[in-house]
This record gives sequence, structure tokens and C-alpha cells, in this order.
Amino acid sequence: MPKGTKMSNFYLDVSLKTKTTPLCAERYYKAIIEVITDELKKNGRISLSNFGTFVITEIGGYDMLVPDNLSGERVKKFVATRDRVGFDPSDNYINKINGKLVMPKSKKRKKLGKMREYDYLVEEVEQPELTLDEEIELMLDKKKNKRTK
Repeated sequence: MPKGTKMSNFYLDVSLKTKTTPLCAERYYKAIIEVITDELKKNGRISLSNFGTFVITEIGGYDMLVPDNLSGERVKKFVATRDRVGFDPSDNYINKINGKLVMPKSKKRKKLGKMREYDYLVEEVEQPELTLDEEIELMLDKKKNKRTK
């Protein structure tokens, strides 16, 4: 497995995708990290669509038996509580990493012929052409769903 990308190369890659400068990409990156951190501190959770969810969970806060260095006896030691950040990738992100639909819900949508726009990007199959009426209906459904949420 290759080693991770250096941050300077990362900023360069982001700048190429966003058509900005590497310095601007660095600022975007730092701002995103700051927003995610602030949201985690405030609410303990943040979801990023098509990427995943970051969640803070508290660990520790229990007694543990450990051997004493001098006598070898087991003594009780309290493990202090602390926060741990966990990440749960979204189904879409997992599919994108694998380059195909691997998550059960995605496979089911494909089998039933109800693939979403994002599924076509992952699966790299040709998306069926929609008629003008179907496109308008799809746009109206999206607006309707946004209003009901």
C-alpha cells in the first residue's frame, strides 16, 4: 500500500480540482477542519453528505485491575474518561472507494432499477437519457422533498 500524500501535494491536487491556488486550497482545508472540530465540540456529531459522519464517544470512566510494579499484586486503577472521535463512512463513499456498488442498499437499488444519480457516477455505467418531462418531474420531486424535510 502506498504511503500517504504529503500535504503540499494534497493542496496542489485540491487546487487543480477547484481551479484555485495551492495557498487558497490550504485555507479551505484549514477552514473545513476548523468547522468540523467546532461542530464536534458543540454537538458531538457532524454528517457530511456522500462522505460520512464524525461522532464523539466517551471512553474510560471505569476501574481496572493492574499489577503493582513492586509487589506484583493486582491493584485497582481508575481509567479517566476522555473523548474519542469516530468516523462512519457513508454507503456512497464506500461505493466510490470500491469503484462499484458494494453496499446492500445500493445493490438493491440497482437490482430494482431505481439507481440514483450518484450510483451512476460510482458504477460508471451509462445513465439512461431522461425525457424533458421526466427531468422536470425529477426536479419538482427534489424541491418537494427539500420542503418536507
